Amino acid sequence: MVDREARKQAAQTIRDYVCGVITNREFESRYPSSKIDPVIRAMEDSLWPTYEDISTHKLDAKNAAPKDESADCPMVSVLVFEQ
Repeated sequence: MVDREARKQAAQTIRDYVCGVITNREFESRYPSSKIDPVIRAMEDSLWPTYEDISTHKLDAKNAAPKDESADCPMVSVLVFEQ
């Protein structure tokens, strides 16, 4: 089943995180959970390579996601979450 509200919130949170607008801690607190939509958890899991929990940081400068990963995130969030 599709949880539209959770998908919208996840899409915006992913965009903000990957673009360096919010910190990893803000990502944790803003990213939704959904008991009915397994895609929400799958997308969060796909961002695992970009995440570390030792310090609070944004994905910019030295903490930026690798280009091959960050380039795909906005497109994936549009395709998966905004349909």
